[in-house]
Amino acid sequence: MKKLRPEVIDDLYGGGIFGLLDQLYCTSFNITEDELDFFCKHMSDEELNMFNDGLGDLKAKSSFTDKRKALEIRNKYLEKYKTRK
Repeated sequence: MKKLRPEVIDDLYGGGIFGLLDQLYCTSFNITEDELDFFCKHMSDEELNMFNDGLGDLKAKSSFTDKRKALEIRNKYLEKYKTRK
């Protein structure tokens, strides 16, 4: 099990069905909800699809390549998030 950043753990307790979906992304990619919102606003559709492919689906796990691409995109936008001000 991976170790989540403290700010991600503090941010996990949103409510409702959409909160659960956000928690899935936040825990899988070790990001906060603010970072996730930033990603969704700034990613292209193609990048967003690759980001989603990194999670896999109900039928099959994602491939190593899909996970690697998703993490590359995550790292790219996490850097943009940190330097946005």
